[in-house]
Amino acid sequence: MSDIYELRNCLAAKQNELDKASHEMEDVKRIIEKQGEICRKVDTFKQLVNSLANSMNKGEYYDITRFSDMESCIQILNESGQYVPDSAMTEFKDSCVFLDGIIKIKLKSCSDIERLKFMQLQGKMSTFFSNAHESHYKEKLSDLTLDALMNKMRALNADIASLTEKLRAAENDPAQKDASELNKIADEAFDIKDYTTAFKYYRIAAEKGDAHAQFRLGKLYDEGWGVRLDYLNAIRYYRLAADQGEARAQCNLGCMYEDGRGVRQDYQEAVRLYRLAADQGNAPAQYNLARLYQHGQGVGQNYYDAVRLYRRAADQGYASAQCDLGTMYENGRGVRQDYQEAVRYYRLAADQGNATAQFNLGLSYANGRGVRQDYQEAARYYRLAADQGNASAQCNLGVMYAEGWGVRQDEQEAVRYYRLAANQGFQLAIDNLKSRGESW
Repeated sequence: MSDIYELRNCLAAKQNELDKASHEMEDVKRIIEKQGEICRKVDTFKQLVNSLANSMNKGEYYDITRFSDMESCIQILNESGQYVPDSAMTEFKDSCVFLDGIIKIKLKSCSDIERLKFMQLQGKMSTFFSNAHESHYKEKLSDLTLDALMNKMRALNADIASLTEKLRAAENDPAQKDASELNKIADEAFDIKDYTTAFKYYRIAAEKGDAHAQFRLGKLYDEGWGVRLDYLNAIRYYRLAADQGEARAQCNLGCMYEDGRGVRQDYQEAVRLYRLAADQGNAPAQYNLARLYQHGQGVGQNYYDAVRLYRRAADQGYASAQCDLGTMYENGRGVRQDYQEAVRYYRLAADQGNATAQFNLGLSYANGRGVRQDYQEAARYYRLAADQGNASAQCNLGVMYAEGWGVRQDEQEAVRYYRLAANQGFQLAIDNLKSRGESW
């Protein structure tokens, strides 16, 4: 686990301790508040008992209704856990009945026995409440003092402040982030073509052994995005990721071997790498392996295996595979010749913007193969492909304008499209320009 996670866990633990101490503080405050209330009630009781004794001695009248304060005092004690024994409660109630009887007359008329009984009662009740007042809450607070809790909370707050500062510093240090966090930042930058930022974070994640970062770093070196073009480093990082089973890296490393970029060209190694990725369901690898089977490069030529692999990639929506599978159906290689099936696959790829498929579909409409002949549709698909720079489509669209097939006849437009194709070295377009005495 990285330092940043350890800091987060430690910070969370300290925060939990602080929350617990805060709850304890609230408990203490409530206890102290209750203690004060009890003390005030006990003091009131003492004053009542003493006042009654004085009144009795002086022969004064006394308002018996004030004895309701004694009952509220006992209720508070009971609620706080300092229960008044049943015997004491009974004696207290009996005394209230007794007092109710003697206070209706001047207390000085009480007999000595009555006075003595009251004085004894006064002593018992005073002692009982005094003990409650002196001991109960003092014992409860012995292990839970405000000072101790305040010191503990100050220390915890200091620890939290220190850990927060360390965490903030760690979060700003890319080296402290784990690979998933680094990849998230890098992927977001990669998606908006901020390749410099992407390179920075992928490199740190790649050094941590992350296969996704190694693949993407290889891609940046391969394309020269955010860094100088470097096939050797591209191969290095592709290989690191490929060795961990990263299918995209296996496929791209296969491309390096097929094209001889940064390594000696080796079709057999390309086939091996494409197969590793294709077996994992990687559509580009399935497509590339199918091409090598079709052309017999690095493996024996086998149209049936080519069709099988093209189909696997096409079924995943891979446009290039859909286009080439259409070609296999059109030419009857590895499958029974089927122009309609060829058109179906061309259309799937063309709808995804594949220029070759758009050209092939235009050609199918122009020749009426697999579809009803339709020069306007042919011109439409030629134009879609031509606008993407497809030289064959540019030349054929030039022919459509020259002959007025599916478009209004326009020699200038014909020459313009011929020249676009000729500038790419397309021989038929060059010949068409020469036949018109046009330079190119």
